[in-house]
Amino acid sequence: MGTGLVYHLGQLKYVDSASDSTSLNASLLIYLAGGVGGAILAIIFIVVVVFMRKSRQSARAVKRMRNQMDILEARVAKECKEGQKILNSLLFFIRCSNCTFYFYTM
Repeated sequence: MGTGLVYHLGQLKYVDSASDSTSLNASLLIYLAGGVGGAILAIIFIVVVVFMRKSRQSARAVKRMRNQMDILEARVAKECKEGQKILNSLLFFIRCSNCTFYFYTM
């Protein structure tokens, strides 16, 4: 039965387990160190990007608040000028008349 069939299955090689495991461990450590280093760099990059984004947002908020403060100061200055004009006109009216200031405040 099957006298002409011959199968070549390959070679069997015995390797010292100590030398094979050290090369495997060394390459595993290299890959592990590269992965950890890459992860650390990725985390640092993400932190820097988030920090820059937050700083831009805060700078925009400060700029917006300064603009609002300038508008508010301009409105207050306008009201003060109008009040000063009214007060000056009242004082001029009081000085021009014969009555004292106390009489007009009553």
